[in-house]
Parts: sequence; structure tokens; C-alpha cells
Amino acid sequence: MKFATVKTILMAAQSNQQHGVIKTHNNDVCFSFANGDSGEDDIIGYKSDTEVISVLGKACNSYIDCEAIETIEVYKQ
Repeated sequence: MKFATVKTILMAAQSNQQHGVIKTHNNDVCFSFANGDSGEDDIIGYKSDTEVISVLGKACNSYIDCEAIETIEVYKQ
């Protein structure tokens, strides 16, 4: 998936206080912005030069190459 597309989807999910799953070829990574509190929400970092996103959550940290992303599912709580 294109880096710009991934960033747009995740930024919209953050703005709308949603949660979801990023599915890659061999892994699923959950994220949540549903609490609306920056201390409780996951943190997503964007590195455009390598096209990698970082999902920093309470349970684990994940680093995902955007090219490996198959789908992003977003849900409203």
C-alpha cells in the first residue's frame, strides 16, 4: 500500500477517534484512538523516507513497511 494512503487512513482514524487493524502478509497489528486521550491512545509515527510506520502501543511496538500492508480495517466504537 502506498505510504500516503496509509498516512491518510490512519490520520482520519485518529481524528475520528476510531480503532482498527493493519493487516500485512504475515501479521496483524491493532491500533486504537478510541479513548480520545493522548495518554491512553496508541501513537503512530510516520517515516516517509523509508515508508515505514511505527505503531507504539501499550501491549507492543510494531514497525511496518507500507509495501507489506494488504488492508487497514477501521471501526467506530
